Amino acid sequence: MTAEVVFYQPRLRNQVVHIAGDTVSYKEIADILDRISGKEVTRHVWTVAELNDALRVDATDTMKKYRVVFAQGKGVWWDMDKTLNHQRGIKMQSVAEFVEKLLNSRK
Repeated sequence: MTAEVVFYQPRLRNQVVHIAGDTVSYKEIADILDRISGKEVTRHVWTVAELNDALRVDATDTMKKYRVVFAQGKGVWWDMDKTLNHQRGIKMQSVAEFVEKLLNSRK
């Protein structure tokens, strides 16, 4: 998609370009892993308080920041219809497709 944006005509300048694929929860990712791998993924549900505590201990950890933001429902997403890939008819790889390809490449 990066090349698509760079070579897009008419040329895109000084504007935000939205690109998106699957929007999934951690539960959905675990379910996909269970189904495709045939093994059950160990799950541990963190409360927002636990995530905030972990972030306070290491405030520079980007993944911990990400977890807190999305756990609080403040994550960022946009309508798929408004994405460049949708407007150009470009199908993005789904999480399930990615996991399947990844696991098959390790066999």
